[in-house]
Amino acid sequence: MGRVMANFDNYTQRLKKDSDGIDSKVIAMHDRAVVGTASPAELLCVRSAYGIGSIGLGCAIIPYGNSIEQLESMRDTVAEAILMMNGELLDSKPVLKLKQTDTVVNPGENGHLKDAFLMTRKRDLGRLPDGTIVRERSSFVIRIDEASGFDQELAERMRRVDAELSKNLRPDVPKNKHWGTTVMTVGMLKKKVPPLLETNDFAAAIPLSTTIYAFNTATLDEIERVRAEEEARVKIERQLSIQALLDAPRPEVVSEEDIPANEDNEKKSRVRSIGRTLLNIAAKAVHVIR
Repeated sequence: MGRVMANFDNYTQRLKKDSDGIDSKVIAMHDRAVVGTASPAELLCVRSAYGIGSIGLGCAIIPYGNSIEQLESMRDTVAEAILMMNGELLDSKPVLKLKQTDTVVNPGENGHLKDAFLMTRKRDLGRLPDGTIVRERSSFVIRIDEASGFDQELAERMRRVDAELSKNLRPDVPKNKHWGTTVMTVGMLKKKVPPLLETNDFAAAIPLSTTIYAFNTATLDEIERVRAEEEARVKIERQLSIQALLDAPRPEVVSEEDIPANEDNEKKSRVRSIGRTLLNIAAKAVHVIR
C-alpha cells in the first residue's frame, strides 16, 4: 500500500499536469503507466516528459524466496531499459539499513528475546544522461536465532544494545537516531549479511520484496519549489481575504434595548444570533492572522 500511495503522489505532484505538446506515443505510454501495463523503458519516458520526480519501474513480491526468478527477470528488463535510454549501468556498493520502527519480535515481549530484524538494501543500477538514477530497494528479514546459524555471541550483543536504546519509547516516538548503525555495528551485519543475500540463503536472510524505481533530483527540487510557491500564494490570498473582511463596513446592528418592549422575542433572538456570528468571524480572523 505504501508503494501504491507513493506512486499516486508522484503522479499527482508532477510538473506537467496536462499533455499539451507531448508526442501521442508518449501520451499512450502515460495511459499504460496509469493502469500499470507500461514497460520500464516507457515509464522512464513518461517520467521525463511529464516531470515526475520519482517513478516505480517494477516490484517483485518474493516472500521466503518464492518466485525469486521474477527478480532476475525484472532486473534484466530494467537494465535493457537503461541502455535503451542511452544510460549507463552501475555496480554501486549496496547500502544496508535496519528499519528503526519495524521489529519482528519486541524485546521482552512475553518473555521472548528478539530473534530477527527487518532490513533494507539499496543499490544504484544505472544513470541516465539527464541525471536520473535507477535504484533498487530490497526488504528482507535477517534472523539471529541459534537455528539460523548466526553467531550467538554477536546476536546477544545486538539484543542488549537494542533493548538499551529502545527503553522508555512511546509508539509515536522514533528510536534513538543511532539505533540502526549501533545495532548493525555490534552485530557486524555489514560483513555478515551480503554473503547471505548473494548466495540466496533464505534460511538466514528471508526476502520479502524488491522494488526498482527511477528518480531525478533536479525534478524533485523543482517540484518542491513549485509546491512551496503555491503554498505561499494560498496563504497570502487567505490573509488578504480575511483582512478585506475586517476592513469591510460593519452592518448596523440593532441592540436588544432598541427593540420596543411590545415586540415579540423572535426579533431579540435574531439580534443575539447576528451578534454571536460577528464575534465568531472576528475571533477566527484574528487567530489566522496571528
